[in-house]
Amino acid sequence: MRSLALLALMLSASLAPAQNAAQAVAAEALQAEAVPCDTDAADRAGCHANYPAGCGLPRDQSHHFLPPDPGFEPHYDAYLAYFKNQIPKVLPTSQGLLTRADFVSKHKAAAKITPKINQFNHAGASDALLALGEGQYFTVIGYLYYAQVSTGGEACNCDIQNTDPADDYHIGIGFSSSLAAHAAGADSTTKKQLEQKSIIVEMTPHYRFKYHNGKWTSGLLQSILGRQVRVVGQLLLDNDHMLPSAVCGAPNAKPADKDTCWRLSAWELHPVTEFYVCKNVPCAEDSPDWIALDDAPANGIGHF
Repeated sequence: MRSLALLALMLSASLAPAQNAAQAVAAEALQAEAVPCDTDAADRAGCHANYPAGCGLPRDQSHHFLPPDPGFEPHYDAYLAYFKNQIPKVLPTSQGLLTRADFVSKHKAAAKITPKINQFNHAGASDALLALGEGQYFTVIGYLYYAQVSTGGEACNCDIQNTDPADDYHIGIGFSSSLAAHAAGADSTTKKQLEQKSIIVEMTPHYRFKYHNGKWTSGLLQSILGRQVRVVGQLLLDNDHMLPSAVCGAPNAKPADKDTCWRLSAWELHPVTEFYVCKNVPCAEDSPDWIALDDAPANGIGHF
């Protein structure tokens, strides 16, 4: 019994730094406020130097972004944006491996939180989401189903649109090798299947620039579609996408939602802090054949 108690103490001690870091980030995020973008948010450097919780631009009746307006009062979830914009000073330690089932079960758990989580009340569920692992760093092993540069404009990136240096890389990771074999050159029907069966991980522009400038590129991701990958990143609930119409694994999904849903879970790894490609498939978690994405082309995997 004494040895079991000692083991439990050691395990709790090993998790404490990650839990404390998540608590610290949450405490800072609770102070974040939605603010309007000014002219100093026009590019990646200005955005993330001046707006740690992002900012918002006004829109016209067609939802097109308008020029900055200091008097504009944006409505976005600043708590979520602050979490998305994290740039760890040291490489975080993964707290373990998350599976497909984990992402589905965590989504169902988040859907039961009261008051019901919507697009704007992440802060109100802070404690419950921290208990589910939010803010800690985890590993996912799967297959690169798709990757694209986000184009719609997002408050965490100061609503900058359609510029590769300033927008997230939105990446789908799935768990079927047979479906992954069709990822490269997928037609519209297959692409929809890839989206619906994937969890989302995001490479943020400021993290890419600080640690992987010129190495983590959209072109390289496109060149390795379908490959087995290992990803480490911060676990967070993107409450912008809690509706069953978006989440294929939602517990209250209706038959019609199967036609519109485009992701397996609202939980993401965001930002991605490590990304590896398997050189000789298949790779176990501790395989020596995992190659860092930065080094993949030099090892004959993909190209920049």
